[in-house]
Amino acid sequence: NNSYNIKKETITVTTDGTGAATATSTAIYGEIIKVHYAKGTVNATTTAVSTITATTEQIDSLNVNIAANQITYPCIGLTGASAGDNKWTRFVVAGTVTVSVTGGAASKSFIVNIYYNG
Repeated sequence: NNSYNIKKETITVTTDGTGAATATSTAIYGEIIKVHYAKGTVNATTTAVSTITATTEQIDSLNVNIAANQITYPCIGLTGASAGDNKWTRFVVAGTVTVSVTGGAASKSFIVNIYYNG
């Protein structure tokens, strides 16, 4: 049975006067399918780094100032895989995701939508 229960978690990230920010999702339980970035009011280089809060595994890193909307499909290499193997899997989360920024556009907001199969 190939049933899917796609869910979306929205994280609003607002940088402070130094261009730094940290925002954490509510609990996510499932495989991350894609991440959508909406640049909001960002008007300068602002790199959002998303990690699984408990394990600090980096899911994604992206400059949200490139375009109004950007989508990534983050995956991780399987243990023992070699370059060119195409052995990838999705990130599995059982907890929260943290999005952080250092040295980004000051006092700006953007949105990170995480789509997951839960």
